[in-house]
Amino acid sequence: WTVRVRDSAGVLQFAQSGTGSTFSATWDGTKSGSTVPDGTYAASVTAVDAWANGPTTGTASLVVDTAPSQLEALAPAADVVQWFAPNGDGYRDTVALTAKNSEAGSFTVRVRDYAGTLLRKYTVTSGTGPTTVSWDGRDAGGAVVPDVSYVMRISPADALGNTGTAAERTVSVVAALRSVA
Repeated sequence: WTVRVRDSAGVLQFAQSGTGSTFSATWDGTKSGSTVPDGTYAASVTAVDAWANGPTTGTASLVVDTAPSQLEALAPAADVVQWFAPNGDGYRDTVALTAKNSEAGSFTVRVRDYAGTLLRKYTVTSGTGPTTVSWDGRDAGGAVVPDVSYVMRISPADALGNTGTAAERTVSVVAALRSVA
């Protein structure tokens, strides 16, 4: 068997041959030690069986994507501190930001207190349009957090896991409103 990977111009980027009834080949996205450009590559496997039948060829497409997704927008602006009161009364029980990713993927949200302690981490799936990123004021164990300000850090990632530059927003939990229910 022989595995070949070619770029869109048909230039060979990788080849590996072997014997046996199964094959395994790993291409690391490089040619002569340098990373190949992002794009779609054609992969083919050609094989002849033990009785010299063939050759038989199978093909597939591979995508090389090393460019991280970018956070194109995050609202409200960084100088606006949103408050909310997770007390279950149906009014401002959560805080919501609106984020826009440069390509489909996800946002990783990390909520930290001002000492830097990570209270909660979660992922929100995103397309290329505006996506609502909400927090319900609860920590990873499900408990409502104390009344102080928190930092929500939003990190964009594309479908292949390339992570772009994060942005932060400050939000405040207001305890004085917790008794309203």
